Amino acid sequence: MKNEPESSAGFYFALPRLFNLWRGRPHQVSEACVFEAYMGSVGIFGVTYLFAWVLFAGKISGWRMIFAAALLIPAVWVFWLLVLYINALFINFLHGKGLFRQITNRDAQNIYIGVILTAFALHLSILHGWERWIGIFCLSGLGANFLAMIMLVMTRKRS
Repeated sequence: MKNEPESSAGFYFALPRLFNLWRGRPHQVSEACVFEAYMGSVGIFGVTYLFAWVLFAGKISGWRMIFAAALLIPAVWVFWLLVLYINALFINFLHGKGLFRQITNRDAQNIYIGVILTAFALHLSILHGWERWIGIFCLSGLGANFLAMIMLVMTRKRS
């Protein structure tokens, strides 16, 4: 197993780590927080599900809507399995070619997931219904997390 450098620790969700730092607690406290991982996963799954609903099932009505809603749950799950598998192959390919060897697999995966989630949220944010607010909320959260990551990096370099 590859050792991850110290600089990669703590950036899965940087915002809770920054809040811990402001409260005087070490940022590593939230790294073992199961609630954070579950909420992040549910949020990612929810935004993806909503994106798929708008894209594929938005115009369905009646009993077909219930069938489509139930069918989208495993479809989104399979989508993320395929995305993560393709991502793992891509990371191994890049590392094999000598590119991006300094970036850990976890960080590369987080970047890939963040890009996909940002694209889905951006699409939702330009809609005219209530889905727009979900997209805007997701983009705001992603932006706040990115700013928190930058602030944590700046804090670590000063100390």
